[in-house]
Amino acid sequence: MRHAPPADAPIASGRFERVLIALGYALALGAGIQALLAALLGVDLPALGLLLVAGSAAVVGAWSWRPVAGHVRWDGQQWQWLATASPTGPGHALSDLRVQIDLGAWILLRWRVAGARRHTWACLHRGDAGRRWHGMRVALLAWSRQADRPQAGSPQSGPAA
Repeated sequence: MRHAPPADAPIASGRFERVLIALGYALALGAGIQALLAALLGVDLPALGLLLVAGSAAVVGAWSWRPVAGHVRWDGQQWQWLATASPTGPGHALSDLRVQIDLGAWILLRWRVAGARRHTWACLHRGDAGRRWHGMRVALLAWSRQADRPQAGSPQSGPAA
């Protein structure tokens, strides 16, 4: 990636996203249990029972997606995640960084810290990044285009000419 300048942006708190995920869990579990009981027993779950199930699912959903703190930084050579709120100091090198969703003012990222087995999900908000937002989006989108393109000599790139 030769054209994107260095960029840095804070990772958003994810509070809004966790609420949406919790509501999704609640709706899915509540509707699933109600449909299962209606199919097996021929009865509808009372509203109070459905509310308790949905509330439990919302708590589980909110707990299951823990927020990631820190900064995402592109130094012109590699992507790093800095686990602290300060954008200085050494970071964790990232591998397999991908932009999952880009809504202009909100970006959902997925990456793996080098050597880790699990992916980390985090979101960036334009309001948190301020003037750094445009540079971060440019760097992320340029990286994503390069990462999606087959590299020369790889089996996906086809025969060499």
